[in-house]
Amino acid sequence: MNKKFLSLVLALVMVLGTFGSVFAETKAPEAKDAKKSAVKVPEKKETNEKVQWLVDNEVVAGRTVNKDDKNADLALDKNIQRAEVTKLLIYAIGEQNLAARLNGLYAPYKDVPANHWANGLIAAGSTVASPANALPFLHGVGHNMFEPERQVRYDELAKMLVVLVKEDLTKAGLEAAKWPTDWMSWAAKLGIFDGIKTPVDGSKAAVREDAFVMLYNALYKLGELRNLPAGETMGIISDATANKIVLNQGDIKKEFTVSYNTNFVPGKYEGRKANEAVLWNTAIKQDSDYFIGSLVRVIADEKGNVSHIVQLGNPERKAIPSTGWVGVAEKQLSADKIALASLADDDKIEIGTTTIRTNDDTRYFVADYEHNQLTEVKDKAAALALFHKGTTEAKSVYVGYDVLTNSKINEAKVVVFNHVDEDNTRSDVVRVVTPLNNKYQVTAQKAGYQPTDKIVYDLKDYKAGFPLNPGFEKNDVIKLYDKKADVLIDSSEAPVYEIKDVEHEKINGIEKVNGRIVGLTLTDGKGEAEVDVTRDTKVFFGRDLEKGFRVQVLFEGEGSVKTDKNVTTSKALDIVSVLDKTTALKGYLPQNIRTDNREVTGVVVAKTVEDKGTHRATLQVKGYEYTYTVDENVAKELDKHIGEEVTVIVEPTKYQDNSKGYIVKLVEVTELGEAQKPAYTEIDGLKNLDAAEKADLKEKVLNAADKDAVAKIVADAKKLDADNKAAAEKALADAKAALDKAIKDNGNKLKVADETEVAVKTAVETIVNNKKVTVTLTNFNASAKTVDIKLGVQVDGSEKPESFTGTAFAK
Repeated sequence: MNKKFLSLVLALVMVLGTFGSVFAETKAPEAKDAKKSAVKVPEKKETNEKVQWLVDNEVVAGRTVNKDDKNADLALDKNIQRAEVTKLLIYAIGEQNLAARLNGLYAPYKDVPANHWANGLIAAGSTVASPANALPFLHGVGHNMFEPERQVRYDELAKMLVVLVKEDLTKAGLEAAKWPTDWMSWAAKLGIFDGIKTPVDGSKAAVREDAFVMLYNALYKLGELRNLPAGETMGIISDATANKIVLNQGDIKKEFTVSYNTNFVPGKYEGRKANEAVLWNTAIKQDSDYFIGSLVRVIADEKGNVSHIVQLGNPERKAIPSTGWVGVAEKQLSADKIALASLADDDKIEIGTTTIRTNDDTRYFVADYEHNQLTEVKDKAAALALFHKGTTEAKSVYVGYDVLTNSKINEAKVVVFNHVDEDNTRSDVVRVVTPLNNKYQVTAQKAGYQPTDKIVYDLKDYKAGFPLNPGFEKNDVIKLYDKKADVLIDSSEAPVYEIKDVEHEKINGIEKVNGRIVGLTLTDGKGEAEVDVTRDTKVFFGRDLEKGFRVQVLFEGEGSVKTDKNVTTSKALDIVSVLDKTTALKGYLPQNIRTDNREVTGVVVAKTVEDKGTHRATLQVKGYEYTYTVDENVAKELDKHIGEEVTVIVEPTKYQDNSKGYIVKLVEVTELGEAQKPAYTEIDGLKNLDAAEKADLKEKVLNAADKDAVAKIVADAKKLDADNKAAAEKALADAKAALDKAIKDNGNKLKVADETEVAVKTAVETIVNNKKVTVTLTNFNASAKTVDIKLGVQVDGSEKPESFTGTAFAK
């Protein structure tokens, strides 16, 4: 896959904690979009008035903030937990809707998992900016821990509230502040301790009444109690700049603003430090998280300012299992491909052994960067319409689904297609007239019969290639998209051919009057090729398609021509760029389509040889051996097929040496060649054949007419192997019987010419009288006149013996 990452660098973003990869046991509560409202905080002097005002405005509601949820009184004399304080602070700055949106999406700290009752509150407090100074007011206790159930101390609460209201506090000031003295001092100066009845000891746990008073004082400093709306949009990232992100396309396209306060939540967090930049890359990097084509949930305020982006999947990793899917789908599955027929006809998706059913509520998304299809689509029919009629499979798909409790049916909630067929990219193919200037402007013309108007294209906003692209030169053919540009024909590198002949449209074999040109004969000065000009071929310019003109071409399916090495097999042209007749020829026509090339089929006789940089190969063709000059890379390929029949393309004109021509390509190993290779292996594996027999059989395979002949040779080899084995075993049996008889007939003694070891062996060999049988003597005893005799033959690659122990011998 050609992976396309988001371009340009975003400002620093803050990502805190480790994001879990396990779903919460319960779904997060749905956040309701609230209308923006604000209540002015009045001046109150008495403690009970301050607390009552918080109760009346639903900031404080008794111990119901505690996870125990048992005691509904205010418990003013009790201590207060860090998680409880967090809820009060979130309500104080009006971010309760954001907290509800974030609940269960990720774990901001190790000890605040996705299913913690205050998960969304702590996530919001740790990332959302204070209205006074744009700094997050909530911080952990170190080592990525928060200790939500611990009682909050006065100095900790003082710091939270100072960060919340101190307008001149900067990030540098926050980091340089002395703990806890600066924070206690600032809190006192800001009036946060006003109305507390006893002297404040920062190291002690705060009682609830004092905490409420401190909170009221901070709110009074802020001036108002707010309730801010937080909306959520799920979609495909379709575009991005330094401070903008766009979801989806067309009528449902929606733009958002990102900043250093935007929190990017990867599906699997892998160690990015707080405040480290997230890059929206133009090049592939291992640590890149976000793509154009990522499926995300964006949480933003009513003005489109993004607080959190949660990624659910992308074209590289497909579905990213994480708690980020909570409230969207319980489970996810990814597939390299799915059958479209099952989806179209049966409303189901098969991934492995899992069947997932779709319905009218299933949401469909397309995330194909190459075809500029980056959006949610209306329904299944709209998604299927993006595939061509003959397409049977959709590649790179992921699905989010729920499992119904009783029936265990898998019900699709989200389906994402990363590849479709239909192209939504607006583009122009043009030929450059004036090279790219320092303003990133290029003058070019579109294709046509007559030269077309010269148009100035402004490319400075193009995200692909600039400023890395060195520029476009005269006669380059380029493809301009909305924000991307590709070189199709690099005029300085592409081959230059001459038009040797033109073919016009014919009717019943008669050339049509004023008929269009349908074919060209091209030459590179060494060979020729006949090619087609289709109705879709873009020609710069058609009036010049005449004999003698020079051209640079792009063959169908080639993509681009940026070197003089062309290996296409197509004879149809996508683009023809006509040049002046004086332009020098350059490069070669594709070897596979040259009309003066020919195919040769023969057996590779031996390993190729190299002499002073020239490689030569020997092929046996119709019983005769011929030597060919060959490219080094082709030589390496041929060396893999020694003894096999192959088909090659030979160009007779490239080299005028003593060879039969120049092999430019190994086309294939033929059916015969495919049979020969295992035949050699099988013959080599037969253990009852000697070297001469194997060599003779392999020579027959080399000269075989077809695969049936090879099969017969192998069958003959196996029969010969079996016959040799049987003959060896018979020879051993005959030798044993002959030796037994000779000893028995001589009074159970072996008769020898004299009583030496040499004489004994000679006597045995004379009796056996078979060269296949070996004779071995051991334990020769001259005084006792006894010896051990072993007869042996080779069977299946090892010796098969017959032994005579303690055999007596005598003259």
